[in-house]
Amino acid sequence: MGLIALSFLISLCGIILIPLFPVKLKKITAVIVVLSSGAIHVFNAVKVLSGGIINFTLNAGFPFGDLPVRIDNLSAFFIIVITFTLSTGVIYGYHYMSQYDDEPEKQSLHWCSFLLLQSGMMGVCMMQNILAFLMSWEVMTVSAFILVIYDYETPNTIRAGLNYFVQSHIGVLLIITGFIWTASAAGSFDLAVIISAAKNNTIHLGTWPFMVLFIGFAFKAGLVPLHTWLPWAHPAAPSHVSGIMSGVIIKMGIYGIFRILPVYQGDMLQIGRLILLISAATALYGVMVAIIQHNLKRLLAYHSVENIGIIGMGIGLGAIGTGMGNNTVAFVGYCGALLHTLNHSLFKSLLFFTAGSVYRKAHTLNIEELGGLAKKMPYTAALFLIAALAITGLPPFNGFISEFLIYSSMYTGMTSGNLSFSMIFLCCIFALVMVGGLAFLCFTKAFGIVFLGSPRHHIPEDCGEVERWCLVPQFVILAMILLIGFFPLPFIKLVSKPALTLIPGIQNPAEILAPVNSTMLSISTGAILIAVICGAVYGVKILVTRKAIDRTSPTWGCAYTGASPKLQYTATSFIKSYTVIASPLLRIKTTASAIEGLFPEKGEFHIRTYDKLEEKLIDSNLNRVGNFMTLFAFLQNGLIQYYILYGVFFIIAVMGFTFRKSIISFIISFLALG
Repeated sequence: MGLIALSFLISLCGIILIPLFPVKLKKITAVIVVLSSGAIHVFNAVKVLSGGIINFTLNAGFPFGDLPVRIDNLSAFFIIVITFTLSTGVIYGYHYMSQYDDEPEKQSLHWCSFLLLQSGMMGVCMMQNILAFLMSWEVMTVSAFILVIYDYETPNTIRAGLNYFVQSHIGVLLIITGFIWTASAAGSFDLAVIISAAKNNTIHLGTWPFMVLFIGFAFKAGLVPLHTWLPWAHPAAPSHVSGIMSGVIIKMGIYGIFRILPVYQGDMLQIGRLILLISAATALYGVMVAIIQHNLKRLLAYHSVENIGIIGMGIGLGAIGTGMGNNTVAFVGYCGALLHTLNHSLFKSLLFFTAGSVYRKAHTLNIEELGGLAKKMPYTAALFLIAALAITGLPPFNGFISEFLIYSSMYTGMTSGNLSFSMIFLCCIFALVMVGGLAFLCFTKAFGIVFLGSPRHHIPEDCGEVERWCLVPQFVILAMILLIGFFPLPFIKLVSKPALTLIPGIQNPAEILAPVNSTMLSISTGAILIAVICGAVYGVKILVTRKAIDRTSPTWGCAYTGASPKLQYTATSFIKSYTVIASPLLRIKTTASAIEGLFPEKGEFHIRTYDKLEEKLIDSNLNRVGNFMTLFAFLQNGLIQYYILYGVFFIIAVMGFTFRKSIISFIISFLALG
């Protein structure tokens, strides 16, 4: 209890002190507070995962009463993931925010919100009282909103922030409704009591409370079609905030889904199938829309939707395995979901950090305007490339390990003998294969257009590599990506602890772990062998060519000497074939000027992309609401006489409602006398 109180006290002191300091000291204070508070949280989490227990009751008084604070295996795992991403994010943000050092007031608000975000997320993981959980959730949501709208002078930033804020609070309302429903049935605000009552069937909730909670958490996670806030908020936020939003904030929705799974009292096969199919559709839709994006951060945002879908597939497989009584399918599915939660927080935060470096130096995120940055920013290019390979699921990187587990769970489930579920698994395998292939296409486009070739538009003369200390957190993330890819066994052990707590009635966990560990050992050996062979080939190449003389000459241009950057592939032309095939499912608008005569004037060609689901579900309904509200526009006519009259009507209505019984009695008496 003392350490937990100390961690929150450190954050509180940081929030109080930051507004008093000059800009540089504000950032240093934020870094120190996040790292020191995070170290305490990680210490507690490791203690729990090692077999310890953190479970105490805090007498918080009104309105919480006795406030249970617990860190179980699931909480401990998410605390570690959150702390690592926040730590790398705050160090990267220290350098990224140097471009805004002339805005001390905004930076005070920014870094105080950053510390509040850390406290809110830790509170969500620790608080088992529903009211305290919801309060922590609200702190997390509001602080993230403030971080997103840092550049609030820009209209698109305000739109993105409000979009996030409104949709997040729709999710909050659903979560509150679901928790009130379950708490009233169980007679307690303690989550552990509710889960225990649900498991023992001492309460009968049915399906709907779980579905309300699931939809609420799905808003935060970004499952399709509840994802429309995400592609707006990620590009609008500063890049270190984007990395944290994609890395861990949307994962709090995943945490919530994991937390409420034991509350479900219906058929686990059916709910697992529903989650699996929704998640597969989410992954496929996310990557399909990502390919046509030309804003680098917006492209990465849609890949967050894709990877949330992959995590959701693991959760669905775990629920199906539980319903089938197949502990192997359940365990491997949950392990895949949890490990992909960690993996995605790593490579996606790294991708957003590299995108932030590109923006700092090139002052644009429009892929069509970039090119040739590998020569100017070699380390950033290499980091982006490795993170891109990891997110596409290629070995020997971490994304391959978690996706392999999800594939394994589906292949194991196909042998269960249930034909309908075998067909579902087969379709989901095909969907996941498609996701991997399309992701590879997308990042080939992104890396090739941004970092290779020649600049397509003017790039600032001072464009170069970012500061060394800005690269440090990125190389730390890279080390973790490689560590999980080459040595997955310790991380499988890490995620196995929360995964096993989600599967009821496992008598001998070692029997389930043994084949998984054996497979991971083979993968680890293969990855190391690949690295050794590549290293040996490269070493031989260096040895053979060490005395060779470098000879350079212009590339033969087929007798054409008027080379121009415009002759290179653009992002649009690179995916032209895909656009033609996928156009029925996507919203793509093309505008072009006519080319006439032998010597035409300058032509124009523009492609605008839009999320078709956002257009159908959000924009069309907002237009309907707007059209309905215009019916009452006559009320706001600018005449003060009318506004005074509205006040008189309001006072009469209030008095009439207050004295309604006396008025009714008077009318009855009057009519009787008449």
